[in-house]
Amino acid sequence: MSLRSKPAPSWFLWVLFLLIPLQIFAYFNLGVSYKYEVDHAETFVSIDTSRSVASKAAAFQKIAQRAQQIRRQQRHSLVIAAAAAGALVALGLRNDRLRRRT
Repeated sequence: MSLRSKPAPSWFLWVLFLLIPLQIFAYFNLGVSYKYEVDHAETFVSIDTSRSVASKAAAFQKIAQRAQQIRRQQRHSLVIAAAAAGALVALGLRNDRLRRRT
């Protein structure tokens, strides 16, 4: 029996099934991180009167880098969730087709 004619193991389908909500949770969790690490940090830096203009500019640059990192991580978590969903559907349909054949 070749590898192409074997159905995917059911544990692997369960792993893919559980990966989808975990990645969606990660997406929303990163949104909360964005709120606290970027939005609040920008507010605190902008209202801080003891900082110089150069210090504020450096702080805003670090905050912008962190915002970019968080957005990139959010995109990655959605791509992983979509890939897991696609693989789950494709392997599920393939398993069903292979089971009907036998």
